[in-house]
Amino acid sequence: MMKTPIYSLLLVLALAPLALALDSNDLGIIPSPKEIRLGRAAMPLVRDGKPVATIVLAGGPCRQAEIGADEINEQVESLCGVRLPVKSEAQLTAADSGAPWVVLGLLADLRMKFALTDAATVPQGYQIRFVSGKALLVGCDPLGLLY
Repeated sequence: MMKTPIYSLLLVLALAPLALALDSNDLGIIPSPKEIRLGRAAMPLVRDGKPVATIVLAGGPCRQAEIGADEINEQVESLCGVRLPVKSEAQLTAADSGAPWVVLGLLADLRMKFALTDAATVPQGYQIRFVSGKALLVGCDPLGLLY
């Protein structure tokens, strides 16, 4: 199983405040991001031992998004003892609309929904954004989504 790319993602999310003082090569992320811009977004995944966020698989079926969701859930479970629910966009209900989401998807599926205009468009490119209470993990292509 390909754990390194998702560990890299979790490392970026966890160490983002330190990135101001570090070069991206110092973070040990492979592949090294070409650019890191920090924001002040915070999003709960688990509260009082219960999941409050949902992992959303955006767009059509994508095996890399499923792998990413499994890897994220393994880490959340190891840290918090619970797994986050995983849903496709079609499975979302009105009750899900106010909850935090971790959205995994391809740029082609998410560009218009979340106004992603300056996305990495190179092969294997990816970006992590926080938009309206949602963490977007976006790949330019399926391999980029794994990173």
